Amino acid sequence: MKILDEHSSSLGFGGKGTSLDWLRSEGFPCPDFDLLDAGNWAELVAGETLSRARTTLSYSEDQLAFSLACHRLQAAVLAAPLPAAVEEWLAGGPIERLGGAVAVRSSALSEDGASTSSAGQYESVLGVHTEAHLRQAIHQVLGSYYGGRAALYRRAREIDDAGHLAMGVVVQAMVDAEVCGIAFSHNPVTGRPGATIEASWGLGPPLVSGEVEPDRFEFDGGECRSVSVGRKESELRLDSVAGVLRDTERPAAEEPCIPTATATEIAASVLEMEDRYGCPVDVEWAIPIGDEAEVVYLQIRPATGAGPSSPVKLLSTY
Repeated sequence: MKILDEHSSSLGFGGKGTSLDWLRSEGFPCPDFDLLDAGNWAELVAGETLSRARTTLSYSEDQLAFSLACHRLQAAVLAAPLPAAVEEWLAGGPIERLGGAVAVRSSALSEDGASTSSAGQYESVLGVHTEAHLRQAIHQVLGSYYGGRAALYRRAREIDDAGHLAMGVVVQAMVDAEVCGIAFSHNPVTGRPGATIEASWGLGPPLVSGEVEPDRFEFDGGECRSVSVGRKESELRLDSVAGVLRDTERPAAEEPCIPTATATEIAASVLEMEDRYGCPVDVEWAIPIGDEAEVVYLQIRPATGAGPSSPVKLLSTY
């Protein structure tokens, strides 16, 4: 379901949202989701005063002025009422429709491109299970566009905040993962062709942030040529009753958290994604809790620096 703000022009859904739509349209299993158009973000930061603050982020060499501009813009987003289109969407009960708990994730128009990913620069809020929490999470994700670290990242890469850039939002059914992981269609260290699969217990943030050492499967063509077992001593879990995230200890296992056959299945899917997507890819995946649970794909992005191609199918939608 794509939400457009009828009171402002559609700016698109950003790389993360657009690529999720691509995953679904190509038939790869992924949790259901809604996309909030970046035009909703633009409505929250309209006005001459905030326009000057956005220009300061792009061009000011004064550190204090830069920090104040970030604070002013974040405060404006957090304090502003949500646009009418978002209120109408909220009235439709998206949490219940998407399964009882959702993840709210950034999808900036400058994010997940072929040359810059912005991975980890913006907020994601997991385990959202009430309308009040959803409202707060949307504000938090939209406001994270003006976090100091994110603004510095964009400026270092000459991404012009004074231009048309904006933030879309993905609201995705929450996966209570038994195992999570990242898959690369090219080796992330050497850049050479051949899938690499990383896997750990529970939800993804500890893996993505480097807090745990994952299992690693390296492939040459369709064959797994090496398996290394990581020290997965903790995991992040969703308490489905309380609707909160909990860190729990887990004894280091001598065996990987997925069998080689599952890693091989993921590797084959990721190589197929690369072929259809038009460039090397970096994919987040999960296996929900349950005896018959199958792999689902949460996100796909171009693997920055892994190859010269670019995803032409997606660039036209930014």
